[in-house]
Amino acid sequence: MSLELSEAAIVDMVQAVLEPLRKTYGASELRRVEKAVAIAFDQATADDQAPLQRAQKFHFPGLPATPWFDLSATPQMRDVVARCRAAAADLKAEFLAACAQGAPLPDYYAGFEQDGQEKFPNVQRTQWTTLFLRKDGQKVNPGTVLCPRSTALVDSLEEYLFPFPEAFFSVLSPGARLPKHHDNTNAKLNFHVGVIVPPGCGIEVGGETRSWVEGECLGFDDSFLHQAWNESRQQRVVLILDLWRPELTLPERVALKQLLELVGHLERHTAQKPV
Repeated sequence: MSLELSEAAIVDMVQAVLEPLRKTYGASELRRVEKAVAIAFDQATADDQAPLQRAQKFHFPGLPATPWFDLSATPQMRDVVARCRAAAADLKAEFLAACAQGAPLPDYYAGFEQDGQEKFPNVQRTQWTTLFLRKDGQKVNPGTVLCPRSTALVDSLEEYLFPFPEAFFSVLSPGARLPKHHDNTNAKLNFHVGVIVPPGCGIEVGGETRSWVEGECLGFDDSFLHQAWNESRQQRVVLILDLWRPELTLPERVALKQLLELVGHLERHTAQKPV
């Protein structure tokens, strides 16, 4: 049975999460988190978003408003890139082997078809398919069984993974195009590893176009307007990971993880979205 909660009750629950963290880290360390919560409840404005940026659910203030990340700029990202490059051959071999064994490749919105239809009304379900290793933070079969080394790579990046992350092989079919859209938050880094990249594939984020390269990595803020396409006659495959933005501090990460746990609880047990 779902429950109805007032916005005031939800705000009280959020404050109950934040109060112990204020005592642990100090209020100044959570200043940006506090403003992000205020923005989520329409008590403040997201006045630092770039023109092509619009977080659909949760805007975190004070982060650089740039569409693409320099993956060599921080130790965190250099470590992630090095591990993914080292695993690139395994990623490709395991994906191809999984397909040869008949692994199902459901569309990205399987089970949430209405959401997919609303976001991408002109994209056929067979045009964007997936082999998940993790979904909502949970390991997913048969992906983890068929791709053990790929799964081990994701596991090795645990400290860098955004809370309740997705990790999956994203398959864009020949001729497919995902139209321009914004995603949920700028607090997350959308990280891609090229697995199978034929000519004629690309991605545009915030008006800047790049292309994947097999064995190489891209990182971007998917709260910026973005689109992707495959103009070739082959599948395009990339591994996608949800990572923490490196600019977020430890207190901010702890707070965001606990807030996202609360959001998940409310979405499971109440009749309305919490924010």
